[in-house]
Amino acid sequence: VYNCGLISAVPFTEAQTSRSPHGQLSFCSEYMSQHQLELHNINVIEQQRKTPNILITGTPGCGKTTLAKLLNDSLQFRYLNISELITANKLYDSWNEEFNVPEFDDDKLLDFIEENYKIDQGGLLFEFHSSEFFPVRYFDLVVLLRCDNTQLHDRLQARGYAPNKILENIDCELL
Repeated sequence: VYNCGLISAVPFTEAQTSRSPHGQLSFCSEYMSQHQLELHNINVIEQQRKTPNILITGTPGCGKTTLAKLLNDSLQFRYLNISELITANKLYDSWNEEFNVPEFDDDKLLDFIEENYKIDQGGLLFEFHSSEFFPVRYFDLVVLLRCDNTQLHDRLQARGYAPNKILENIDCELL
């Protein structure tokens, strides 16, 4: 993913994180083995930033918000829930009635981020279900969360998602 780090977590329920003496994010190896987490391709890009920017991505219901909040409690980064940013700042062109979500405008969103956040200074923790439209230079680490489909179905159903939206998200998780 963008030549950045990728963490695949199956299943994800919670995370324990700590900071190394050098300020880099590290995951507790005991927690990882206990929860069958795997590290893939961890190559933090050498940037001019002293503090990395991190993107946490994955299907809705896989644990992005839980992980982001746990990381942010530990790291004290500036936390950006992109879905909330889009809705609060009307960074969308229309509303998708079928799935009850905004059809966001990539350009509006990226312009808003560039105008309001200092990407090059680092220390930003992004959370969003999609990543392909972000410029590569934004991130030093990309965390992709995965979830067992049975758990995902139950989580989305508990959130009150419509059956078509549950199926769409499970299909995305399978890919």
